[in-house]
Parts: sequence; C-alpha cells; structure tokens
Amino acid sequence: MLRCSANVKERLIISEVTIFSFFESPSIWGIGLAIIFGAFWLLLLAPLGWKRPARWFVFLSGAFIYVPSIATVQLPLQRALSLFLAAQVGIETYERDIVYLSIPAVILSGVVQEAAKLIPIAVYWYIRKQDLMPRFGLAIGALVGAGYGVFEAYWLLSEIFAAGFDFSWLSAFGLIALGGFWERFFTVAFHTASGAVMGWGLARGKGWLFYLLATFWHFALNYTVVLYRTNNLSNLQVELLIAIMADIIFVLAFLLRWQTVKLPELEKAVLTAEPLPTAETTLPASDNTAPSEVTKQSETKADEPPQPRT
Repeated sequence: MLRCSANVKERLIISEVTIFSFFESPSIWGIGLAIIFGAFWLLLLAPLGWKRPARWFVFLSGAFIYVPSIATVQLPLQRALSLFLAAQVGIETYERDIVYLSIPAVILSGVVQEAAKLIPIAVYWYIRKQDLMPRFGLAIGALVGAGYGVFEAYWLLSEIFAAGFDFSWLSAFGLIALGGFWERFFTVAFHTASGAVMGWGLARGKGWLFYLLATFWHFALNYTVVLYRTNNLSNLQVELLIAIMADIIFVLAFLLRWQTVKLPELEKAVLTAEPLPTAETTLPASDNTAPSEVTKQSETKADEPPQPRT
C-alpha cells in the first residue's frame, strides 16, 4: 500500500474533484459559448446526416461521459500516480524534475479521455447492427467528440465567469484575458476532430492505430501546460501551440470527411469481407437449366463478355 506524508500531498497541490464539482457554478454565458464553439466546428464538417434526431443522442452521450471519465477515472489515477512517483524519488526530486516525471500523468489524460470518446461510438455501432462505413464513423465520432468538448468548455468557461470576468479585465490584462476563451475554442475543435478521426479509423478496421494517434496528440496538447508552468513556454506561446495543434488534427478530419469514394462496392467488400459481384453471378440461370449445365457454361464462357438479358 502506498504511504505518502501529508506534506507531499500539500506540496503537490493535488485537487479533489468530484462529480458535483462540474455543476458548482454553472453560467448561462459559459453554456452558450460552449454550444456556439461546438456548432462552429461541427458545421465545418457538414453535411453528415445530422438532421436525424437519433444522431444527437450520440452528441449527448459524449457530453454525459465526460464527467465520469474525469472525476472517477482520470483524476484519481493521475493523483495516485503522482503520489507514487513523489514517494519513490522524493518530493524535492519530483518538483525539480517535474518536466520529465509528469509525462506519465499527462499521457494518462489522453489514454482515458480518448478511450471514453470511443465508448459511445462503439455502442452506437453495436446497437445499429450494420457495417460501420468510414464517413458514417467519422460523423458519429465528430458528434461524440463535440459533445465531450462542449461539456468541458461549459465547465471551464463557467469557472472563468464565476471568477468575475468582465470586459474590465481587458483593460487590466490586455488580450491575454481572453486566453481562456481562445483555448476552449480550439480545444473543442481538437475533441471534435479526434473523435471524428477515431470513428473513421474504427470503420477502416484500424481503430487501435487511430486511437493511439489521438492519444499522442492529446498528450502533446496537454504537455504544453506543463511547459508553461515550468516557465519553458510563455502564455502566448502555449495558446498559439494549442491552436496550431488543434487545427492540424481538424484539417486531417476535414480531409477524411471530403475524401471521394469512387468504388463503394469495393469499399464495402473490403470492410465486410464479402466477394464482389461478378458477371456470372449477376446472370440468373433459367428455370429449366440444371446446375451442372450452368457450371459448364460459366467455365466455357469465362473469357467472353457477359451477354445481355432479353
């Protein structure tokens, strides 16, 4: 069992977040802006058949799964891992080398959050009981990711307004006062795009590969905060990096969205492992023709072009 002094816990400033923490200071402005951010990024990927009401339950499932993924999985695991490392190397060493020792905890955030976004995609696929085509997987993934990002944006933007934000902050701090809004805007883009890319990859039979890609990109995005807190990056540099990295993965999702599929039958055959229709299988035999005669005819006419039906 891990034993760690109270002094270590205090110096690590480990916050206790419960499910109720996400609803302590709701803000109409925070909710409204979060929805606007999500709608903006989703519209860039339209049209994807989002007029169907059932699809929006997928969006809500992404928002719903955010709270348990953070409060009951990610933060407790990160807390336990940080305390374990601090107890092993000593609190002084941990604080001195936090740039390196914090990497496992930051990776954990990507592992948990991207896996959480995959759950509604997989469940919807299972309930639908049909082949998951790439563009459909991308649409469902985008809705899940947008719901996830919108709820996170609501929570953090509400915290900003609860702290007393108004336009007087602009005169006091300059444009940097809008950093939280800028960051949430592009973070919603990241969550939307990462969900879309994972949904597309899952439909292609490469779910693990695209999950690892999203997890790594999530880690890189979050690690900029560690670099900021250790004075390796300025606030402005962090905000610019977040915007650039979110845009990169969103462009990837955008390109996958508009990818032209010229041979839908071939795509379906690859995904379902079903044979493509051939000329022989599309020509029905007459009622009075024996099976052996049909086989013989197909063998002798294999190199001939198919005859039109009369």
